[in-house]
This record gives sequence, C-alpha cells and structure tokens, in this order.
Amino acid sequence: MAANTLFSSFILLVTMIFVQIASSAQANIEHSLMAPNATFFATVHLQIQDFIMVGRGPLGIRIIASLAGGNITGPNLEGMFIRESVIVLPGGDWLLQDPASNVYTIDARYEIRTTDGESIYVTGSGFSADLNLTSGQLPSKLYERNIFETGSKKYYWLNNIMTMGVVTLTDGNVVTTQVWQIGWPTL
Repeated sequence: MAANTLFSSFILLVTMIFVQIASSAQANIEHSLMAPNATFFATVHLQIQDFIMVGRGPLGIRIIASLAGGNITGPNLEGMFIRESVIVLPGGDWLLQDPASNVYTIDARYEIRTTDGESIYVTGSGFSADLNLTSGQLPSKLYERNIFETGSKKYYWLNNIMTMGVVTLTDGNVVTTQVWQIGWPTL
C-alpha cells in the first residue's frame, strides 16, 4: 500500500512539473510571437513618365514604368526623386506579371536627393495585392520592401532600417506609397 501511495505521489509530482514546464513553454512561445512595431516613415509621390509595355517573354509579361519625378516627405527625411545616370534607364519600376496567377512582382530603383543636398539610393521589391487582374492590366496596389543606401553621415542610419510600403497607382500616372518603418516588438 505504501508503494502505491509513493508511486501516486511520484506521478503527481511529475505531472505538476510537466504542467509547469508546458506553461512556461507556452508563455515563451507567446512572448516570441509578438508582432513588430510599424511607425510611419514617409509618403512618396511619384509621377510616372511612361508605361512601356515590353510584352510577354519567357518570364512573364514585362512592363517598365519610367520615372518623371516625385517627392518624399516624412518626419526625418524630405527630398525629391531624380533620374539616374543617362547611361542607364531612368529611375522607375520594372514590373513582371506571372501569366499563371496574373500577380505582379516589382523591382524599383530610384535616387533621392534630399532638400539638404544628400544623395540616397533606394531599391524596392514586392508584389501586387490585386489577385484578379487580367493579362497586361496594371495593379492598383502593391506591397514593397525598400532598402536604402547612402554614404551621407547625416542619413547613414537609413542603411540599417527595414521599411515596408503600400503602393497605390492613382490618376493614371501617379504612384503614392505610404512607407512604414518596421521595428522590434515592445517587450
């Protein structure tokens, strides 16, 4: 009888330890699944000069949106977009539509000249949010991740941030992007 009581006590103790470990593990999982913070970074307005329909190729339907100009305004950054060197295509968006799903991927490249004369190179990549497009139809909304590169001491911090933009095409040739900086979760 004493052996049964001792065994029952042992099982109860092991069960309590297991419950404590499981509760602790669940708390750690919930803690590790915290969402990152997103804070407003800037609004970008781009004027598209032209949409060049390259057409269907081996990778899909290619469209080039060449940039005529634009501006960026935000709490820590103001400037205007300028064309890149005359040797290469002007800054803009290179869109590729997947013929199977009609979803677009984007490859964007720009230079920002800040109001205080600094130069910042921006690349963006992303995909369209419009899933019901027909072949060759331009998306009205895209999601984009941006990477900034600069040697400017004042804006060097841009090299080390993560941003995400919601891009909307409005009024035919105007692109507006709301850009959000992604930060660590608050613990």
